[in-house]
Amino acid sequence: MWEPELDIDYGEPLGVAVEVAEGVWVREWSKATVHLDCNTYTPKIVQLATTAVQLATNAPKEPTGLCVVPHDSIWKSEIGVVKVFGGPCMGCACVSDADGMHGSALCQRGDPGGMGSSVPAGKACLGAVGECSDIGSFSDGCKTITWECKGPSCHAKVPDILNPASDLGRVWHRQ
Repeated sequence: MWEPELDIDYGEPLGVAVEVAEGVWVREWSKATVHLDCNTYTPKIVQLATTAVQLATNAPKEPTGLCVVPHDSIWKSEIGVVKVFGGPCMGCACVSDADGMHGSALCQRGDPGGMGSSVPAGKACLGAVGECSDIGSFSDGCKTITWECKGPSCHAKVPDILNPASDLGRVWHRQ
């Protein structure tokens, strides 16, 4: 049986798929965002028009004066370029390096999913959905984030448990 979703133009891939949680992958296309949960074999495709509405609806709601990481922003770290883009990655923003090789979810208070409700106001959380590995503090008028390792993977001795800020950089400067 032919699936009608296979006839839709999702555009060009904008990078490689990013694993945002164990077995959960997200890939950005020019006209859609594709999610695949390999644990349950559940796909989800959000076309660009819907994504723009979701980004506006899901934007973090903070009192005036608190920093918010904008979706679709570029940051420079001591390691290289970091891209923040709307996914949503389980209700949060997605992040990756310039090559799309290292990815994670970036949540802030008010984000509808993941760790959004547990993130301290005015801070950011970086990690797989459900585990806040790094807490980000803002400085320089919200143009710099410094990540401090806080989660269980910070001190893990298991080599396959990665800490997102170790791959993306500890200090990010907005470009």
